[in-house]
Amino acid sequence: AVLILGGGLVGGVRRLVRAPERRTTPSQEMIVDRVREVAQIVSTELTIRDVVTYEDTFYASTKRALIVVNAKVFAGIDLDRGSDVGIDPERRHITITIPEARVLSVDIVRLQTYDERRGLWNSFQPRDRDAIHGQVRRQILRSAGGMGIMDRANRSAARMLETMFSVDGYTAEVRFGSPAGVIVRDTGALRGQDD
Repeated sequence: AVLILGGGLVGGVRRLVRAPERRTTPSQEMIVDRVREVAQIVSTELTIRDVVTYEDTFYASTKRALIVVNAKVFAGIDLDRGSDVGIDPERRHITITIPEARVLSVDIVRLQTYDERRGLWNSFQPRDRDAIHGQVRRQILRSAGGMGIMDRANRSAARMLETMFSVDGYTAEVRFGSPAGVIVRDTGALRGQDD
């Protein structure tokens, strides 16, 4: 009986001494820090192969070039444009407002000219190469937009952030738009304006 009583007493003391379970309570500062950590992650990468036709006419003399381009377009969320975080502890719900995705970079992997014809008095000049590169970039951006790269980047960012913050009984919702401001670390208050 003494052994059973001693064992019960030791078990009771262990339960009292044992540290209570720790649950993470999200704060605005913690969420903003984590959102900023993933801001550099590219949401969507798209590889595009396109054909560009360049023409320039000078006094009825036209020069033409047919170019095939391979490019990679990277789109994602630029958090330098601001973000807002709202936490409802009663509903255990987190609302994150971030700007819409935009193209972060266009990398031209390969540019190959298949046909180049100069005009009678309108030959190719170095400035034509610059004009061709500009036209190629614009056409790649149009093609990427037509393939829905921004929508994909928004969905990817929302899925990643909602999964990251839906823990410990909290649900997370990502909204897109112009955030009202940015979180100021020392007070946790919202202050500032979007760029």
